Amino acid sequence: MLFYDDFIKKLENTNIKLKDKYKFGLNFTKKIVWMGTGIPITLIGGFQFWMLKTNGGNLIGFILSLLMVLFGLYNIKMSFAYKIEIDVINKQLINKQFTVELDKVKLIELRKMVAPKSKKLEACLDIITHDKKQIILPLIMNNKLEFTSIIKEITSDKFVIIKD
Repeated sequence: MLFYDDFIKKLENTNIKLKDKYKFGLNFTKKIVWMGTGIPITLIGGFQFWMLKTNGGNLIGFILSLLMVLFGLYNIKMSFAYKIEIDVINKQLINKQFTVELDKVKLIELRKMVAPKSKKLEACLDIITHDKKQIILPLIMNNKLEFTSIIKEITSDKFVIIKD
């Protein structure tokens, strides 16, 4: 994976001065993909709902069109709601699903792997805590080099790069 090797070289040469807090949103290409599926599905579901309403449709058609609209709106919402914060002072990695105390982790590995709910090989952070929890964090945020550099700087002795 050529991009992963270049990413590791850039990461090893990057020096960063830490601020108090950092916020990272979704990568632009991922945001385009999620909105590119969400907007058309919402429009198709809305059009189907309107067609069923004007032509006297059945209940199953209304339910399916409503589900399409809701699924499309969910995709649009998720493209704007994805956010990861790093609190450097308290050494925390904060997401809406989890909060990780970075000074209480056992190991953080940067590796290329197929992330959960994904089908392609990408760079991921594999975080293992002392209470045996494993958190796999795909690097799909904007400015992933800065994000990984900050994590590496905070957890320097626990950060490992797997180059295979």
